[in-house]
Amino acid sequence: MSEEYVVGLTDGYTISAQRDILEILIPFFRKHPLQSISKQFNFRLFCQVAKKLKAKAHLTEKGVEQIRNLKGKMNQKDFGLA
Repeated sequence: MSEEYVVGLTDGYTISAQRDILEILIPFFRKHPLQSISKQFNFRLFCQVAKKLKAKAHLTEKGVEQIRNLKGKMNQKDFGLA
């Protein structure tokens, strides 16, 4: 279930339902790409994790390890484009 909230003068939106992530969030950012290369990189990793969750990979030990590896690559200052 999604919920809206307001922080100061900035509107925010929290999505936690897998369906909303797959049907709203990911299509939105594919249509409106993030501007920084690092954010684009992290978004691609996020999409891979979402795809694995949809395929229920998180229910196996191998799948959990793959998801952890992807998560470990997120939000790093050096993300391998040098």
